[in-house]
Amino acid sequence: MNSLNFNFKLALAFSAALLTLATLGCTHKKVSTDPAAQASLTQQTKKISFLTFNVENLFDTENNPEKNDEAFLPKSTKSDPIIRNNCYVQNDREFRQDECLSKDWSEKILSRKFRRITDVLKQVQGGIGPDVLILQEVENVEVLKQWRDGYLQKMGYQTIALVEGSDLRGIDTAVMSRLPLVGSPILHQIVPIRKVGQPPLSADSKINPDDNPAEFERATRGILQADLKLPNGQTLSVFSVHFPAQGNPTEYRKHAVETLLGLVKNLPNDRVTIAGGDFNITSTEDWEHRYFKELIAKEMAVSHLVGCAGCVGTTYYHKTRTWSFFDVLLFSKDLLSENSNWRLNTGSIHIVNNSVYQISRYGSPARFGTGLGPVGVSDHWPVYAEIEYQPKNLVGARK
Repeated sequence: MNSLNFNFKLALAFSAALLTLATLGCTHKKVSTDPAAQASLTQQTKKISFLTFNVENLFDTENNPEKNDEAFLPKSTKSDPIIRNNCYVQNDREFRQDECLSKDWSEKILSRKFRRITDVLKQVQGGIGPDVLILQEVENVEVLKQWRDGYLQKMGYQTIALVEGSDLRGIDTAVMSRLPLVGSPILHQIVPIRKVGQPPLSADSKINPDDNPAEFERATRGILQADLKLPNGQTLSVFSVHFPAQGNPTEYRKHAVETLLGLVKNLPNDRVTIAGGDFNITSTEDWEHRYFKELIAKEMAVSHLVGCAGCVGTTYYHKTRTWSFFDVLLFSKDLLSENSNWRLNTGSIHIVNNSVYQISRYGSPARFGTGLGPVGVSDHWPVYAEIEYQPKNLVGARK
């Protein structure tokens, strides 16, 4: 039996075993913990796969008066004077105002968006997608349910975890999975940098805090934690992050990283932990400040540092012609040792970018934008990895 058929049948068996799970947002039903059923599932499922993906503005077509989502509405609604006024008020650049007024985010365009991001997922696990999908730039639970129920039926995603945050544009992080949720998802707030006694700014910072005191009081997107139950009964903590963009000082991203590492350190010792998302750290910034190479690597394994051979990056900045790993998976270090029942397969780590919609004419990630072009799905390429079940009591027998 070839590996694709094996993985496909294996995943179907896994999905069938989880058929009784409820659709999950902030609530969920209890799941059977029968030891025999868990043992059977463990035997069938020898690996769990992960994919982190910034899906670039996955908005529904409904207006949310509390968010700046006017750009992502059908053009037929943009004659409304309130919507037109908001397009001007909420965008300080003329091209952004024009885009807000002219973009036609119709059900037809949203359907095209769904089909293209689905095409990306089908590149892994023989077409059934990853077991755990870590997402960024999602508007709400409803748009994820619309995507799942209309386009991902065969992928068996039962868990949807998303907690609405305070981002003005309305973009949130999320987790979708075939694994059941343990408890409710949590959105950990990142305390504004000035309110936690951080040093004002480094000497080489381009922003003077005395000129912009409010800049460092501003909140940023929180860190989503979704705890999932692994087939062997262990708890897997998944964190989805979308750290401050490059328009913010570098100290913001450092503070966000430190907040994440603090959350991971506070977990129980036997917890399997994986974080993924859009870290917004450029290759130049990492070269200068060593956020991935030192700060994070001391505590967790970084996907492009321990695997992803030959990968150059997940995002491309045309102005400077540089690649960066904005999109990253992080793993608790015990997944690289024999101290865990699960082991990271470093050879499985790769960038998923073979969809015809993903590559621009320049060879870089093709953004979806208005959705009118023949290519385009997201301005980020996703990262994939697998962990494998290798019980500690069997380690000695693997020689």
